[in-house]
Amino acid sequence: MKIPALIGNPQGMSIWTEVDIPMIGGEKGRSMSDKLNAIGLSLATNQPNEDRPVGKITTGGPDMHVPRLIAVTSGHAELKVGTGETRRFGTGEFFFVYGKGGHIATAMKPWPRSTLSITMSGTGLLK
Repeated sequence: MKIPALIGNPQGMSIWTEVDIPMIGGEKGRSMSDKLNAIGLSLATNQPNEDRPVGKITTGGPDMHVPRLIAVTSGHAELKVGTGETRRFGTGEFFFVYGKGGHIATAMKPWPRSTLSITMSGTGLLK
């Protein structure tokens, strides 16, 4: 399963790419991934049109995003990366974040945005 990924390139600029989570067989009509090692969960809520800059959008910064899967649980999230590309995620959609290179995250009107972040124990999704 390919999912969108916000990562920092070697120059420290945030870019959109994809990570591929291999799916294995399951019961009839169902496939699933191997278990992914997670070390934490957190919930967050942002108010509509509240821009949340994270790091320097074009050059990264001293902070690095730990590897996380982020699921939008309500509302819409809009994320702009250093290349200027913006992507929007709605309820039930998720994406991967890792590395240097900031972004701007905005909760879109008229609703707040809630997310569930699953912190991974390593960068295994970036093989």
